[in-house]
Amino acid sequence: MASSSEGCRPHSIVHAFSGITATDSVEVNCLHATLLWVMHHISGATGGYVSIKHRSKSSAQAANEATYGNGDAVAITSLTRATNVVTVVTAAAHGMVTGNKVVVRGPKGSQTFDGEFAIASVADTTHLTYAQTASDEVALGGYCSEIVEVSPPTTGGRNNNIKTSNTATSYTSIFADPSPYVMLTCNVGAGTHHVSVQAMNA
Repeated sequence: MASSSEGCRPHSIVHAFSGITATDSVEVNCLHATLLWVMHHISGATGGYVSIKHRSKSSAQAANEATYGNGDAVAITSLTRATNVVTVVTAAAHGMVTGNKVVVRGPKGSQTFDGEFAIASVADTTHLTYAQTASDEVALGGYCSEIVEVSPPTTGGRNNNIKTSNTATSYTSIFADPSPYVMLTCNVGAGTHHVSVQAMNA
């Protein structure tokens, strides 16, 4: 194994993951990372890809904020689901925008509103809507917080997916200055797929 050149400082690994081999998702902690390295290896297979979403906070962090009112979570006054559209009324300005995701937790008397949803519309500073297929219902209380998702650049792919091929091969993508958290989802075809991830401080 070749050694690194003199005078070159080795990368500091912030987070490493290896082993997605089926349709699965993994959240990568990229806090303090300046590079995100992703390799998708395909053997004896066709199809499949790795999709990438950059996030401002982890799913767990957003859920905890929505549950306990920490961080930038906002208290909910009411939730009304009518014809598969939920309207959220918050007790204070929520600061959320259409296209990002909202995490809802803890409405009184109902758990059917809990979850992570794409914000469909923002009427004003205390109202927002999202789609949810379920029976009509009204609930009070709880908390909500926002997850921002940004489409990153890609290498040789499209729709934020790392490129794959019809032949057994490996593809590597490197992203500079990734967001604090990155969600990777592996959608595989036939054969064997393996994904390795390293978030590095160069």
